[in-house]
Amino acid sequence: MMRRFLSDGRPLDEFFHSQLVACPQCGKRAELVYRNGEVRLACVMCGYCRSMGGVSNPEGDPDIANGIPGVDFPASRISWSLAAWKPVDLWLRTPCCGDVLWAYNLEHLLYLKEFIAASLRERRPIRRDPKGPVIWRNKAMISRMPRWMKDRRNRDAILAAIAKLERMARS
Repeated sequence: MMRRFLSDGRPLDEFFHSQLVACPQCGKRAELVYRNGEVRLACVMCGYCRSMGGVSNPEGDPDIANGIPGVDFPASRISWSLAAWKPVDLWLRTPCCGDVLWAYNLEHLLYLKEFIAASLRERRPIRRDPKGPVIWRNKAMISRMPRWMKDRRNRDAILAAIAKLERMARS
């Protein structure tokens, strides 16, 4: 059965509102939520809770605009919002195909899963005017994805890693 994925042009920062992270106190799963200029980190396991207001919009941060928002690839750490705190690790990350597969949250992970599982992957251009020029949205998460994730030869390994991350997200 052929699966089809039609990209809706979503940029990665649409998944940025909520991130599963490792609690800096106990190391268990915690949630980092960005809402209305405030970042809140809360751990259900140990009760650790921190919040910081006056955080600028991550989309406007020049350090984020130059790469993948909020993630330092070598360490898979979130640093933009927690400069005053100890950096925290993303919870949903695992080695895969010689690299690291990561996701901000379950919604992001499920979107990745749909893309990876599809044997037919399509992007549609945006047309502001039916007679106007075709505009490709290059900020879409799918167009910015690393090559190893798009390679069909890695599909089974990536889907196995996604299944592992899904279990981690729900535990």
